[in-house]
Amino acid sequence: MGAAFEKVLLNEHLIPDVESLSPAAAKALLTIKIKKEDIKRFNDLTVLAKRGTLTEPQQEELGEFLRFGDFISLLHSKARLALKRASESKPRRKSA
Repeated sequence: MGAAFEKVLLNEHLIPDVESLSPAAAKALLTIKIKKEDIKRFNDLTVLAKRGTLTEPQQEELGEFLRFGDFISLLHSKARLALKRASESKPRRKSA
């Protein structure tokens, strides 16, 4: 991700407002997952980082993984909040 894209993310232009997310959209956002092979690559890079043996391109790649993970986490958090708001706004049925 380039600096311009990160600026857009930080300004939340691509992050939906919790209030504007329908339950269906929130559930769809929660299906976004990181592929297993990407998680393995991230873990491999983390091991190299702990050893202090990352090359500069590997450092950049690890940074990309971290930023993307943060983005996905933010989307998931917004989705969970939207689902919580939707469930709290539903009228409760009284039991007999």
